[in-house]
Amino acid sequence: MEFKNEFLKEHKNETMTVQDSMDVLYGKWKIAIISSICYYNKRRFSDILNDVTRISNKMLSKELKELGVNKLILWFLHSVTPTRQHSWRWNPPPRL
Repeated sequence: MEFKNEFLKEHKNETMTVQDSMDVLYGKWKIAIISSICYYNKRRFSDILNDVTRISNKMLSKELKELGVNKLILWFLHSVTPTRQHSWRWNPPPRL
């Protein structure tokens, strides 16, 4: 009986981990945005906008902010004269 309870606890933890991952990646655009950034390693806003078809500026901005909050991507500011440029990069998970 003790083995069964331990198995159920472990299964519940694994299920919660999968659910958390699904919550972070939920949405129509997130996978396409992540694949664009991963494929090229570093992308500017306009490049991602061209890669992901039919996404609006506002929606792309919102999705990039959410991915940044969840630390799936990193935002870099490049000081280039006369204008500032910034790009996003994939933030790989730490190795255990």
